[in-house]
Amino acid sequence: MLVELCLSSFIFCIVGAGNQEPCETNNFIDNWKRSVAYEPDNPNLCDSFLLEDWYRVVSGAGELMPTECPIGGWRCGTTNPIWLSKEGVKDGETTYPDVGKTVSRIGYAVSDDNCNSKKYPIKIKNCGHYHVYYLKPVRGCLTAYCFGAELPCPAGLSSETGFTPGCGTFTNTTVSPKLSVKMHKETIDGKIHLTPKFKCTADDATEEYNYDVKYYINNVEIDSANNLNVSYEDLEQAALLQSHWEDVFKPNMFVKCSMQVRAEGYTSPGPKTFSDQFFAGIKVPNNERGFAVKEGKTLKIPIEFTLPVGCIFPVDSRREKSIRENLCFVELYNAIPKYQRDKCENEDLKFLTEQCGIKISNSNWQEQHFIEIIGQIDNKINMRDRLTFLRLWSDPKHGSNIKHLGIWKSVHVPDIKVLIIDTDKLSLGRACQSNNDPHMRNFQGRRWELQNNFPEPSTGEYIMYKHDRLPQQINAFFRICGGALCNCGVAVRSANSLFVANFCETIYKGQRRANRYVASWLCDDQNLIIEENTNKYKVQLPSGTQVEFSHGPVSNFYGIHRIQISPSLLDSDHTSGLCGRYNDKDTDDFIDRNTNLNIPQDIWRFAKSWKVDGTAESLFSLNGKLPELKFFLQEYCTCNTPQNGRENPPIYTCLSSTEMKNCKQTQTSKSVYHASCLTSTYRNKRDISNIEDIDERPPMFPMYIEPDEDHVASEVPMGWKNGFTEEIAKNKCQDAFVKTLAYAACSTYVPSVNAQDYVKECIEDMKIVGDDRFLKVTLENFASTCLGNAKKMENLTVTNRTETENRTESANETEARQSDLGPPLMMSILEVIEQATCPDNCSGNGVCQNGVCGCNDDYFGVDCSLEKTKAPLIEKSAFESICDNSERPCKKFIIPGLDFYPKNLTCKFRPFKFIENETQIDFQKSEETFTHRGIYRSIFLMFCEIPESRRRRSADVSTIANGYFISISNDGLNYTEELAVVSFDTRCYSCNVTDFWCTKEYQLDCPLRKQVNVIDVEDNTVYIGVGIGVGIVIIIFVALGIFIYCRKQTKETHRGYEFTKERIPMTETHGDQQSQEHEEEEVTLLRKSKTS
Repeated sequence: MLVELCLSSFIFCIVGAGNQEPCETNNFIDNWKRSVAYEPDNPNLCDSFLLEDWYRVVSGAGELMPTECPIGGWRCGTTNPIWLSKEGVKDGETTYPDVGKTVSRIGYAVSDDNCNSKKYPIKIKNCGHYHVYYLKPVRGCLTAYCFGAELPCPAGLSSETGFTPGCGTFTNTTVSPKLSVKMHKETIDGKIHLTPKFKCTADDATEEYNYDVKYYINNVEIDSANNLNVSYEDLEQAALLQSHWEDVFKPNMFVKCSMQVRAEGYTSPGPKTFSDQFFAGIKVPNNERGFAVKEGKTLKIPIEFTLPVGCIFPVDSRREKSIRENLCFVELYNAIPKYQRDKCENEDLKFLTEQCGIKISNSNWQEQHFIEIIGQIDNKINMRDRLTFLRLWSDPKHGSNIKHLGIWKSVHVPDIKVLIIDTDKLSLGRACQSNNDPHMRNFQGRRWELQNNFPEPSTGEYIMYKHDRLPQQINAFFRICGGALCNCGVAVRSANSLFVANFCETIYKGQRRANRYVASWLCDDQNLIIEENTNKYKVQLPSGTQVEFSHGPVSNFYGIHRIQISPSLLDSDHTSGLCGRYNDKDTDDFIDRNTNLNIPQDIWRFAKSWKVDGTAESLFSLNGKLPELKFFLQEYCTCNTPQNGRENPPIYTCLSSTEMKNCKQTQTSKSVYHASCLTSTYRNKRDISNIEDIDERPPMFPMYIEPDEDHVASEVPMGWKNGFTEEIAKNKCQDAFVKTLAYAACSTYVPSVNAQDYVKECIEDMKIVGDDRFLKVTLENFASTCLGNAKKMENLTVTNRTETENRTESANETEARQSDLGPPLMMSILEVIEQATCPDNCSGNGVCQNGVCGCNDDYFGVDCSLEKTKAPLIEKSAFESICDNSERPCKKFIIPGLDFYPKNLTCKFRPFKFIENETQIDFQKSEETFTHRGIYRSIFLMFCEIPESRRRRSADVSTIANGYFISISNDGLNYTEELAVVSFDTRCYSCNVTDFWCTKEYQLDCPLRKQVNVIDVEDNTVYIGVGIGVGIVIIIFVALGIFIYCRKQTKETHRGYEFTKERIPMTETHGDQQSQEHEEEEVTLLRKSKTS
């Protein structure tokens, strides 16, 4: 079989795979021996291996199949030639279709005198200058398709084509043609038309001869551009214009020309010589070799136009420059091809070009343009550098409306190969940590103790990480916990977005209260990605920096076990805070914020300098305002080809981020309260319309540090106590680590996590608190860090199938036993580690999968240690017993605590109420109870919602407050002790559920106040009428005058609430009661001053 692929169009074979237009096929047949006029002595053509597809014939013998049977066979270079039958052709039709049409026809193979030996279906499409055929492989050999009816000219003779007919004598003189392109300018109907023009010239052409000039696009001769017998002087006019090819071809085509010399005395032109092929379209220099970019680094990919971008504008127009720049352009989109993507968007490349594209105009087409990309940081240690592809194309439905620019629509460039060089290995094991009570570790790997270096307790908020150029900051809060200092809160900021996890105790209105909330304020497009997995959170910042932490109880303290900050490449040399500077130096890890000096010898002063002083830079303050931004992120775009192909613009999302994932495969964080970021100076804070979810807003008590917490000398003894010694603690910690499943796997396969560092932390914990309360948490911290690092190592995701298959049967028993100790068949090392890093090995009550416990039927919890039949624990100090029904619907009540079983939570309600009569307010409680399904939010938070039917029963005008004794059960049988909650209008009443009383306290904005005033006025009028008959007239006139005066003054003053300062998002969403009371006092004073 001689099916030849034209090398000049090989590049289009890569691009054109898939649903391609038949006329753009890249399969060519160029063999004159397929001519029906060729009778071979030794036929050898066979199409049994022909691939079923569209083909274009470019042979000089002709492109049409014979429509008459070549009787006897032995034609077309084969024994059984296939010809085109007229069978099935309808009346009025021709065998070959009209331009643009596709028809189905029948071909028959000839066997001796049998013209219809075997039948072959054929499709034919007329592409204007040529035809294409849809061919199928033949059955048996020697059988082949016939094309053309001419033969090469005999030796010594030639013709215009080199084939019959017209063969004659010719000169042997030749020239060396060259092809060039420039802008063609002509004036039509008062407008200047600029279009591309190709010109064929030869430096060795002379006036002595005439010339035949022909042009070819993708090896197809353009008949309309043929110029025959052209004189030397007229060669300039023998050009290929856009009008010759625009209806059939598009840019990104190969153009060449040929010249033949005609001399006197010869009947035919001389041999045909060709110019070099010229690529006309959009060129990417060095695209054959591809490009390489490091993760986190930018790269400019050059784009060149080798074909002029045309234009049309009026003659002598003053707007010529503007039209050529702004109206005559080609819009080129860039994106990731969809064949590289699964359900998620491709994350290998991000683009700096706005809206995933660039515009090239008539004014600047000769300049070099660039697509700016950045290698995506994938936070994985890749086994090999990642290979990805970039696609460039134009959309037929968008772009310039200029007529001549229609050729640029639906043009595409061969996909560009980009190699992304991995850099994540530089950051593996370089995380900053604050573990337990707290053991600190900076980016350089230096470990130090926050409390042992302090001459006094260091309770408060600290800046752990702050980026010098990007608006990113991470703060931690530390509180005293049974003689030690512990993590209790973490806050992450990215620009105007904020994430806070607060489990800290505080003093509020003279009472010790506990915060139990995880909340986010995502207030701009520089969003944080928040992932939740049981008691663990991961927050990713736009730079790629990740914050991970876990929370839970330790003895009587509930707080954060581990804070880990993993840096990205964009953090290099730009971080400060307790984590130090992220680089390879050890001379700038303890920079004093006040002096900018590195003081590793004075860690007390270093740490104290990064303590938050006041609310100006606090991320936990409910009343504070986030500091002003000094830096903004470069906007990057994720660009992907649409699902319906190249005929539409790319799907793009532009964020001020290099790391934000557009594909949200992460779990929805149920426990995170997503607060609103809306602010309004004039919004009435009592308006509860359209904010039903405000009932789910957890109590957020302001952080308060008692003076003696921060200034009294530390009572933490530095020596051993309770019978512990260095040796006892070391043995206890070492034994505990060795017994864990995670120890062996992590020590072997994850060298970036040093188990001995955690053993030292364990020993230090025992020295500080005098017991082993932190032992279990330290083991979990080690396992979590190991699993996190293992997930970043791509080589650990490979299964051991190959290793198992390569084992030979001759292995001795020792080798067999050793192999049994390795990972099970078909498991990767990562899967082994995932099954070994669950908390407390799931307490023996479950199965560990992917680092998470799957508990048996009777157990639940992070470590499967909780029994479903036991009632949960309630955290009374975090419970809010007062619900102001003028501010929130009071249909759901938040229950903070521990050990909530999500699948069978039950709330039991026992109602009570306060009823107002003429003389007093009475408390009434009911022995009736009802239950309703509880709403699980997290392991530390749930909701109890009042059924709709019960809400309607409470509509009683004499009832000023409704309350409930609420208890919780995990199984519907065993309940907690009761909590009391009451809802009322705090503008009119004050209630207490400790002693169960309510009193009237009418404030200025109480809706009942107006009713009281009306009653008082009526009573006074009656009294005056009875007691003082004569003075009534005077009093009425005085009262009327005062009334008119006050009425006039009221009309001139502002109505409604007038706040003296704008309330920022955090204040409004936190619902800080202290702040609200302070604002109410300001409003009261303001109104009193205006009234007086």
